[in-house]
This record gives sequence, C-alpha cells and structure tokens, in this order.
Amino acid sequence: MSDRGRTMPLAVLAVGSCAVIYATAFFDHRAASLMAIAGMLTFSTAYLLLRRALQDAADLPDERLDEREIAVRDRSYLEAYRLLGGAVAVSLVLALAEEAAVVRDAVGDLVVSWSTAWGAVLLLSVVLPSVVLAHRERAYTTAA
Repeated sequence: MSDRGRTMPLAVLAVGSCAVIYATAFFDHRAASLMAIAGMLTFSTAYLLLRRALQDAADLPDERLDEREIAVRDRSYLEAYRLLGGAVAVSLVLALAEEAAVVRDAVGDLVVSWSTAWGAVLLLSVVLPSVVLAHRERAYTTAA
C-alpha cells in the first residue's frame, strides 16, 4: 500500500470539496453554481486519485487480504457510516431549522437548495469509506 502522506491530502481534498458543494446550497448567486462545478471537478479528481493510491484495497475480495487487513477495512467502513450518519443528522437539523425560521440576506429571503445539500451528502457517502481507510492506512502497510 502507499504511504499515508500521499493519501491524507487527497482525503482532505475530497471531503473539503463535498463541504464546498454543501455550502453552495446556502447561496443564491451565480457564483454558487461555479463553486459547485469546481467542487464537483475537485471531488471527482481527488476521489479517483485516492482510490488509485489505496490500490483498490477496499474492493479486494477477502481471499486476497489477510485477517488484519480485513479487520481494518471492516472497521473503516463502520466508522465511515457512523460519520455519514452524523452528516445526515446535521443536514436534517439544518433543514428543519431553515423551515422554522426565515433566514434573510441582503436581497430578501434566502432560498436554500436542499437538493444540492443532499447531493453533497450523497457524495460524502461515496468517499467516506476511502477517506477513513486512508486515515487508517498505516495498518495496511507492510514492514520492510
């Protein structure tokens, strides 16, 4: 497997681009669309590079991994989906808070695009297992 110094910046970039896409849901400007497009391009690039750096360890069958690697991979999935549950809970709280109170900006009512916000949460669900695996990657490295 690759070294952690190469995968963690990719993991941070992938999660950061999800955050940028999520944040664009709260803007009602043309710049928000450009930010979302830039976020999608950044996310796609970071995710593909992260998967390549991890050498598809998440996709290998159990027969090709030893017991320790299987345990690390399974634990990473568990942590990733716990984090995803938290992200969904925060999104729901924000959605309910927005419904309860009218938020105003300089030009009037702020229209929140919840489809964009939920799209960012979906992207997060795609990348989180690889991000957590990259974070725990030291357990995959072999002693030389």
